[in-house]
Amino acid sequence: MRVPTFALSLLLACPAIVSAEANATGPDVDFSDLQSRIQSTVAKTMPAVVGCNIKGRPGGFSAVIVSKDGYILTAAHCVANGNKAKKAEYVVHLSDGRKTKAEALGFNRTLDCALMKITEEGEWPFVEMGDSDQIVQNQPCVGISHPEGHNAKRGAVVRFGRVRQIVTPRAGMIQTTCLIEPGDSGGPVFDFEGKIIGINSQIGKDLNANYQVSIATFEKYWEKLKKKGSFTPKGTPGVPLLGLNMSSSRKGIAVSKVTEDGIAAKAGVAKGDRIKRINDGRVMSSRQFMTQYIKLYQAGAKSLTVTITTGDDEPRDVVFELPERAPRSGTAMPELENLIQQAARLEDELDDTTLLIGSKQLTRSLSVYGTLVSDDGLIVSKASQVGDKEVYVKLRTGVRLDAEVLARDQQTDLVLLRCADLPSQRFASLEPLSEEPKNPGLGHILLTPNSRGPGCVSVLGSKTFASGDSAKSPPSAYLGVYWTGKPIKIVRVVPGTPADKAGLRLGDTIVSIRVHNSDGPGEEVQAKSLITMQKFLQPLKPGQYVLLKTKRGQAESMSRIQLIKRPYREIKRHAADFLVGGKSERRTGFKSAFTHDATIQQKECGGPVFDMQGNFVALNIAKHSRAQIYAVPADVVRAFVEEHTEDLEQ
Repeated sequence: MRVPTFALSLLLACPAIVSAEANATGPDVDFSDLQSRIQSTVAKTMPAVVGCNIKGRPGGFSAVIVSKDGYILTAAHCVANGNKAKKAEYVVHLSDGRKTKAEALGFNRTLDCALMKITEEGEWPFVEMGDSDQIVQNQPCVGISHPEGHNAKRGAVVRFGRVRQIVTPRAGMIQTTCLIEPGDSGGPVFDFEGKIIGINSQIGKDLNANYQVSIATFEKYWEKLKKKGSFTPKGTPGVPLLGLNMSSSRKGIAVSKVTEDGIAAKAGVAKGDRIKRINDGRVMSSRQFMTQYIKLYQAGAKSLTVTITTGDDEPRDVVFELPERAPRSGTAMPELENLIQQAARLEDELDDTTLLIGSKQLTRSLSVYGTLVSDDGLIVSKASQVGDKEVYVKLRTGVRLDAEVLARDQQTDLVLLRCADLPSQRFASLEPLSEEPKNPGLGHILLTPNSRGPGCVSVLGSKTFASGDSAKSPPSAYLGVYWTGKPIKIVRVVPGTPADKAGLRLGDTIVSIRVHNSDGPGEEVQAKSLITMQKFLQPLKPGQYVLLKTKRGQAESMSRIQLIKRPYREIKRHAADFLVGGKSERRTGFKSAFTHDATIQQKECGGPVFDMQGNFVALNIAKHSRAQIYAVPADVVRAFVEEHTEDLEQ
């Protein structure tokens, strides 16, 4: 049969500017204008954003050029430390494909600020440093950096967010919702004027916990940063100096020094006093005191009531009068706090395109989202999360309907299903648009609907690229042994696995392997090398049988083993690895994909991605990492469906 006529059901009047009916609780977002401003910022700043690495060392980090003679801002934890610092050679990758060399200059690891300088002559693209003292909460911002290090095929990645805090207890850093992860460190965050307001530094486990070194820190210590080596900072950026030094002990906080004419001295604090409370909140350490001070200052406090004791005297309250602060000129957009609510009406129209798919792979239950692409029940989803048994679609009403798997594709990780009993409802049109843009551009605003809760607004973060080689990823089918050498010897048998149950043991030699299907054994493959075994197992699926010939001493034996799905064990070494729902098991090796910064969970992959006009543009294929969702473009999904529906007709 031909591909069903995919009616343009989603191309109806879905306005780019969501009306007040969508959100009666706040001002409307003009998504068209917002997208234009994001993309303008990206176009203006991208040439100055660079990926860096230390020559001869794995990994990489991000940075940004701030002068035509090549000064570069980055994070201090990215540059080499100790004796390695003198020998370190830095390679700088520009967005236009050029490479150059740089050296590290000054840095401070507490503030996490560092300066580098390009050592080759030339005039370099650069951006201006902004004024962190002017930013405000809920001000929009754009992050551009190189997650996981520089990747020429993918390029720098764009994220969109807002300022959450203008100063934090983390060394006075700002906090934004521009997602960051390893490799993004040192990368810039811009305001809509294309000026830098912060440099990526740290994260917490919460996705909103993204911390940047305030650009004011670089400006304050600019002359020190231009000199090689570490420097000692004074005070916490972003808050007034109180004019006292403190030390912590079991007895509490002792004042070790008071600056003449400082805020503390004017309040009556003297050396030797002990601090007990701040605004009626008990504090036990200097760090706790500064944390509370910064929180109160952030909240707009004009003074602090500090409880102190002198010797054995009774506690008394003194008042720290804080200097009057100048008004900030940044423009806040409070409606960014819940951007999906601004797109509520459009999302409601698209929710029916997202379906929940359940299935079983051997004894394992699987669940993932799917995208309805036709009016006769064709669904596309993520193949590695859809099993071959007990496949069903679960409607929002809780009703389960049987579904069947029609086709799979390993390279794209797409699966085509049909649910014949699915009631008529809105679907994602695969018809190419007459004016479909070949490249919608970085920063293009996207919408991921969720039929079971709030969806997600994101921005297109990268150009389309090949995300690794699927042939190099571990086979999904699993024996349960570790082997090495020539001839191949078993060095470990995992307890409880098919290999263990078949009686394989440490020291056994692998002679050969062949598939054993229901119609008999396949061609025997000699176990010549680890690569040979990898290539043999790569296309096999859990549930298939193999015949494995092994040798123990002089005796040979043959074992018939049923493969199982490879156990997924996510290694968690960094805060970026602690994600609600975890990462996708298959998260790389896609022939064609782009990234966007949706905050969906891995179980929500398989669902559709739309633009703000309601056009289907992609399918979410993997929760790759903390800050990257990989999506397969609509033309790839379209080609997959067309190929396999034609196969079914024949």
